Amino acid sequence: MTAPKIQPPVEENFYQLLEVTNTASLATIRNAYEKKLEETHIESFASYTLIPEEETEVLLLQFSQAFVTLANPIARAKYDDELHQQTISAETRTANGKDSLQKVKKIHSSGPKLQEKKGRWESWLAKPQKKPEEKAAKNKTETAKSVPKDVAEQSHENKIKTAKSVPKDVAEQSHENKIKTAKSVPKDVAGQTQKERQDYYINLAEKNVQSEESLEKYYSTLRAHGGKVSFNGAVLQQIRKIKSITLDELAKITCIRSSYLKAIEDENFNIFTSEIYLKGYLLCYVEAMNLPVEQILEEYISLYKNSLESKKG
Repeated sequence: MTAPKIQPPVEENFYQLLEVTNTASLATIRNAYEKKLEETHIESFASYTLIPEEETEVLLLQFSQAFVTLANPIARAKYDDELHQQTISAETRTANGKDSLQKVKKIHSSGPKLQEKKGRWESWLAKPQKKPEEKAAKNKTETAKSVPKDVAEQSHENKIKTAKSVPKDVAEQSHENKIKTAKSVPKDVAGQTQKERQDYYINLAEKNVQSEESLEKYYSTLRAHGGKVSFNGAVLQQIRKIKSITLDELAKITCIRSSYLKAIEDENFNIFTSEIYLKGYLLCYVEAMNLPVEQILEEYISLYKNSLESKKG
């Protein structure tokens, strides 16, 4: 059986990924991120073993990157400017395309030797051209017609089966997760002003830069004892302390309750309702502290999985 694809559409910007407007508030963006974590959790559970773990990782990385960027007023302003520049470039290309067409029409309409071609050219121009959406609709219809009836019916049945494959207790757990998620937002996050958040991120950036030398010394110590730097909860906690970042500061930056952040450092996996939520919160933690995302995600989640296996045994 072919594994279903759950990758988000290509070329979506961060606002589209989280399904929010470009004027969305921090609270709205935070809630949208939590919703995406929940949807990813439900989809991965419903399609159990059919969806490669790598695809889920890609989704989480994209959602987390979108949230981390849009939650940071400085990064968001820069990102908005990039989107604006892209829009201007697209409009410029469209305008240049129209100018080129006018030049071609002018060339083909001039000169006695081109009169015969002119008639054919004008008749082509006069022919109504289908809009992109009309072409897309036609292609969609032709594609639908090309699919055998039994295959189409089977696809429809698979959708129904997937929807029914989510056990009742999982659906109820999803509802409980929503309630827990709402409670996981620090109380002071919603009341933060734009200036306050800018100050938080400026202060965080300064601490990340100022601690680079001390952090390298710590890494050297770890290498001297074990040969390489491996990231677990205790190491993450020590790095945070070297950077002089408190859990309260980190909670304000990531919009995640300090109890969850502390659970990451303590490797208290019981507090997390699923691996998806743990990964989502861990990604925000790592991004805020400017640490290697892929390495930490791989090594830390291995600890989580080993913990689950030991409990089963």
